[in-house]
Amino acid sequence: MIANKKKNVDVFIFTNNFPFKPGENFLDLEITHLSKCFNTITLFPFKKSERLYKIPENASYTDDLINANPFLLLLAFIKMFFRGYFIKNYSC
Repeated sequence: MIANKKKNVDVFIFTNNFPFKPGENFLDLEITHLSKCFNTITLFPFKKSERLYKIPENASYTDDLINANPFLLLLAFIKMFFRGYFIKNYSC
């Protein structure tokens, strides 16, 4: 078995709820794997609740996008897409 090598790359994940419950429960398992592969992981949930999933030490979340203007979010995503921010392919 080949050991995972951590890449010096920071990952940003936009979610509906995760790391808040109920959320994208598949990310509960995926984030553990991703934390072994990448330097840091920042989660950007659009909704918030009181209950949290446990996340790895090199993962964090911000509530900057909660209650944000949907039009401005869409505009930011379009700009990021065409600048190539989403078109990166990394593997462990």
